[in-house]
Amino acid sequence: GESLEMAAEGSEAYLRGIESRLAAEGIASERRVVRGRPWKAIVASCSPGDILVLSTHRKLGLDASLDGCVAFDAARAWSGPTLVVPVPRAGPN
Repeated sequence: GESLEMAAEGSEAYLRGIESRLAAEGIASERRVVRGRPWKAIVASCSPGDILVLSTHRKLGLDASLDGCVAFDAARAWSGPTLVVPVPRAGPN
């Protein structure tokens, strides 16, 4: 219980930072931290007219399905518009 609360607080802080950056660019957004099976909770939190924006580590097709890729499962389950954005790969330092 307590570790879940700490994780939720960390997620809230992370999302607040993203929301602030988007607002500075004039982009309206809404953040929510939900619990449950990730892709199901994401899709259940969406409403008609929403655009579902997801990030991915670039797994596609069968690899994404077999690895339990949250973005892949949520995009497949959501019937509304979806934007999938790849997470930048860390380059050599």
